[in-house]
Amino acid sequence: MKLSRIISRFFNKDEFCYPKDFFWINKDSVKEYWNNTKILSVVALIIYFVLATFAFVGYYLLLPLRLLHEWCEEWCYN
Repeated sequence: MKLSRIISRFFNKDEFCYPKDFFWINKDSVKEYWNNTKILSVVALIIYFVLATFAFVGYYLLLPLRLLHEWCEEWCYN
């Protein structure tokens, strides 16, 4: 099977993560938590964005390996 067909099929799946998926925050809970402790909220948001960025970069760096794995799997079973 062609790799281009696997790539087009992969990017149309619901399990593919877009950058907005890594940085999504529920604004209502942030507003509620902000009223209680401002400094802890800022620290928690900074840590969240650092970890989300780390996950985002790791996901997109390892994406070619996942596509290669799906291509090899498709080749083996068909």
